[in-house]
Amino acid sequence: MSRKQAFQKALEHHLAGRLSDAEAIYQQILKKEPDNADALHLAGVVAHQGGKNQIAVELIRRAISRKPAFPEAYSNLGNVLKAQGEIEAAIGCYREAVALKPDLIGAHNNLGNVLRDLGQLDQAIASYRQALAYKPDHAEAHYNLAIALNDQGNLAEAVVSFRQAIVFKPGVAEQHYHLATALKALGNPDEAISNYRQAIKYQPDYADAYISLGALLQEKGDLAQAIETYQKILSCRPDCAAAYCNLGTTLKDQGKLDQAIAAYRLAIEHKPGLAEAHYNLGNTLQMQGKLAEATQAYLQSLAIKPDFTEAHNNLGNVLQAQGELTAAEIHFKKLLTLNPDNADAYNNLGNVFKHQSLLDEAIACYRKALALKPAFLEAHSNLLYALSSHPNCTHPQYLIEAQLYGEKALARAKPYGSWASHSKDGAPRHLRVGLVSGDLKSHPVGYFIEGILSHLNQNLVELVAYSTKAQEDDLTARIKPLFIAWNSIAGLSDAAAAHKMHEDGIDVLVDLAGHTAFNRLPLFAWKPAPVQVSWLGYFASTGLPSMDFLLADSVSIPDSHRSAFTEKVWYLPDTRLCFTPPAGGDSLAVSPLPAGHNGYITLGCFQTLSKIGDGVLELWGRIFSALPEVRLRLQNRQMSCLTTREQMKSRLARFGIAQERVTLSGPVSRAEYLAAYAEVDMVLDTFPYPGGTTTCEALWMGVPTLTLAGETMLARQGASLLMAAGLSNWVASSAEDYVAKAAAFSLDLPSLSALRARLREQVRTSPLFDAERFARNFEAALLGMWESRRSKSNSGCGVEREKIFLHVGCGPKRKDRTTAGFNNDSWRELRLDINESVNPDIVGTMTDMSGVADESVDAIFSSHNIEHLYPHEVPIALKEFIRVLKPDGILVVTCPDLQSVCALVAEDKLTEPAYTSLAGPIAPIDILYGHRPSMERGNLYMAHRCGFTNKVLIGTLRSCGFASVAAASRGHPFLDLWAVASKSELSHEDLRKLAGEHFPAG
Repeated sequence: MSRKQAFQKALEHHLAGRLSDAEAIYQQILKKEPDNADALHLAGVVAHQGGKNQIAVELIRRAISRKPAFPEAYSNLGNVLKAQGEIEAAIGCYREAVALKPDLIGAHNNLGNVLRDLGQLDQAIASYRQALAYKPDHAEAHYNLAIALNDQGNLAEAVVSFRQAIVFKPGVAEQHYHLATALKALGNPDEAISNYRQAIKYQPDYADAYISLGALLQEKGDLAQAIETYQKILSCRPDCAAAYCNLGTTLKDQGKLDQAIAAYRLAIEHKPGLAEAHYNLGNTLQMQGKLAEATQAYLQSLAIKPDFTEAHNNLGNVLQAQGELTAAEIHFKKLLTLNPDNADAYNNLGNVFKHQSLLDEAIACYRKALALKPAFLEAHSNLLYALSSHPNCTHPQYLIEAQLYGEKALARAKPYGSWASHSKDGAPRHLRVGLVSGDLKSHPVGYFIEGILSHLNQNLVELVAYSTKAQEDDLTARIKPLFIAWNSIAGLSDAAAAHKMHEDGIDVLVDLAGHTAFNRLPLFAWKPAPVQVSWLGYFASTGLPSMDFLLADSVSIPDSHRSAFTEKVWYLPDTRLCFTPPAGGDSLAVSPLPAGHNGYITLGCFQTLSKIGDGVLELWGRIFSALPEVRLRLQNRQMSCLTTREQMKSRLARFGIAQERVTLSGPVSRAEYLAAYAEVDMVLDTFPYPGGTTTCEALWMGVPTLTLAGETMLARQGASLLMAAGLSNWVASSAEDYVAKAAAFSLDLPSLSALRARLREQVRTSPLFDAERFARNFEAALLGMWESRRSKSNSGCGVEREKIFLHVGCGPKRKDRTTAGFNNDSWRELRLDINESVNPDIVGTMTDMSGVADESVDAIFSSHNIEHLYPHEVPIALKEFIRVLKPDGILVVTCPDLQSVCALVAEDKLTEPAYTSLAGPIAPIDILYGHRPSMERGNLYMAHRCGFTNKVLIGTLRSCGFASVAAASRGHPFLDLWAVASKSELSHEDLRKLAGEHFPAG
């Protein structure tokens, strides 16, 4: 065999993967020709492929020494050096290779790979493009270029390159997988799903593809297909911990918590070091209320991954829920050291401070969270809750923040404008009432509502529950049969939950949470029901424009305080609340006055720690100073924490209440908690956040509460309860009155003992405990609120319909920035704009409103849009307006008044500011030609291309089909025209009335 034949045979073995056969022939050649550069080079390549990198380096370098202009050898030497971690040397070899042979595709490609690994993406991309310049169909270079572009964040170009790689080398699973991931990031989930499926087709055990596909299906809400996807990979990869972990999350989203926990435990069994599995297990245990187990799961997650920010956050929340406030604070602060801009951490740290009654610190944290994430509605809710209970927060201060919350919630919603009404043939009309709450269980909300629900007339009211939290208990089981349907919306988006409620045909939707935990107030911004009501769980305005009513009584909200609410206050005749006696009722006996055998008075407070501020302790200190023998019993969940108990002792001591006069008790069962009232002679209420449930429970156990009435609804809640219970003399009107009453009641033991003996019977027959009486009042309120809204609907149609106005060119503005005539309950805004970033309901322009149906809107509002059209476009736009307006529809349009502007130009004031807008000073030149600063920034849409005087505007509107038109100029400094036009003929008086409704003053 000749040398040439031997070399050819070696190459055949080499290319076929028979490395030992190839190596043997290369060595035979080298024995005869030790300086054969080609044999040295390829023997080195074989050595590298066999893992003998040092031998490979020596052989290839010998080849180069024999043949210095050997580009292929330099390229392969680069590969070996890269494998040895000698990156800079490898780069040098690749560069030498392409310098010697510019069209050496592999060297360009490999150089790109090394540069990409170093993060030098621009240079890597340049190398891949060089390779493709010489060989446009090189699939590997297209693929590597796509990866680099993807890493650079240039997803659109990455997608193009991934597609090219697939064209030139179809059937490669990895290419489809990465294409799918890029498509997902670009917001193209359907095509991403298709490519994940292609990846799985070409590689049936491709675990990452299955997991990514399942996660995307889960995001789309297709939970059944997601579960099927995870089960498929587990059938061939039963040890795939990541699949078990994702399966658990999907099952959790379905509300199958036990199955989810089982999946997480299997993930941990197969991969104990998977921190995410421990974390998700903790999340699910937390949802089940198994807080101690959840704590251990989070701790295990952090033991594996100490910088796991989400685990620190959720562990802090669980510790907080268990009363371990100091430990919770540590984890939130640790999270902030890891991520100083974490809005969630500030929000949750604020909750810790709130529970410690450190309201100023809590408010500062909530404001920091909102500064980092302005649309963070949960933090805004918490801020409002803290402000509502802050002693120095006034009605106007609170209302400003509440209205801001309402604006944010509305900006994320697309409110419904029509609702189906329900009735049953041959029977009295049923009012379908939805209750939205996370507390339909053993919770203050549950305690207040249980007795009421059982007394509602089912011939008048149908109840539908929308539970925002998965946790249920015995109370839940007792009330569930009282509902015609029970829905969990814990895993649903606001849009999906609102859609469900709208489809259910709810007549009156009642929020029981306000700005408390587990609220779903943002979904109320979608207006899924024609009547929406805030009641029971919160004591201030929600701030939502879509919340129609708030249920109250005249004690909690005096007539003079109604302006503190965005909702209309609907008054119940006796009390806004009715308490359900504890389970066991009279079996829980009222004990004799403990002072009789103790020889001293025991004042009690079983309120949560967050209500016991320094202002409260200061008054208590004055009482204890006046009554040297009295004792204090504090009992709440937070007292289970040793650190918190010590902090409370120190706080009490600062106000003159010595440690030996105080008993601090932690959480116990409800029966034990109620029995503890046997140790209390009377209760001292907190302020400005008084007791609710605790006050009613104390009354049932024969223990009166001394409350201090304040100025806000919250601060007056104690007064409302005691007035309803017939204990008006236990309501103090001032701090001095509070101290004086405490002393007087404490010194009159016979009266206190007599009251204790009769109190249960007194409250049992009072409005505060008379559930049947309250149910009748509640039914009347529901029907009254419904009728007040129904009266605005078309008579007898069964569907309430608000009139719709199309807000053309809305930009970021909302209904409240239109006209007084539109900004009321009679009108619903439909927003149209060309700019999708302002979240319009319809994307379109004045000249193309194809997204709006013919004769579908009652009115159009267009403010300072028409001047941006060319003259020939104006008739096109106005005819579009005519098309979409109903036969009796109206148009309200504003634009610059060129007659007034030209008067200023005639005075040589072309560039002098005429007025100042939100965009800055506006001169006549800006009104004539467009806002100069905006156009300088490239926003050429701000150019003005046509203009109108009063006469020209009226003539233009009439020529385009409007039958009746009225217009007016506001002159200086406004320099604008306002016109109202109707498709149908209107009298002069009707036109004048329309103008009065919509034209601004001045």
